[in-house]
Amino acid sequence: MLELIEIRDRLRDYFTLKDNEIICDFCENSYDIIINIEDVRNHLKDIHKEYENAVSSESTEEDLKKSYTIHNNTIKCKHCEHSYIPWNAHSIIQYHLGDGHQTDKVNVEGMRNLIREKYELNESDRKQYCKNCQKDIQNRLVDLINHLDKVHEDTDHLNYRPSHEW
Repeated sequence: MLELIEIRDRLRDYFTLKDNEIICDFCENSYDIIINIEDVRNHLKDIHKEYENAVSSESTEEDLKKSYTIHNNTIKCKHCEHSYIPWNAHSIIQYHLGDGHQTDKVNVEGMRNLIREKYELNESDRKQYCKNCQKDIQNRLVDLINHLDKVHEDTDHLNYRPSHEW
């Protein structure tokens, strides 16, 4: 289970969830998210009994949207902090990174280590800032990489960044 969580957290550096789509941060390819109706229904039945009839096997996507929200790259129950993991989200982005960007686990780990060296998280506002120039950078891997390229002409990351369509 821990490895699944680590993989999921690693993959979040490469995509954004928006309007029921997974969007690659590097090339903006998008894929539909599939939310498992049974997961939502079981969660409502077990935890939010007053809403257990809100979702059934005949529920539409619109019915499901009444029970969850997408915020900060996470799909969460509207009634509590429970996170749903879409059936296809992580396998799609993992395949897309490997096939479309020739990125493997070694590259992902190398990139994460490099980013830790170059950027720091400001705990007060939860933003990343560049250790070289102190500039706030949006907390997405693609923005951090672009900052290195454009502002500092730093090429350390070239061995790790995803290829294709860059």
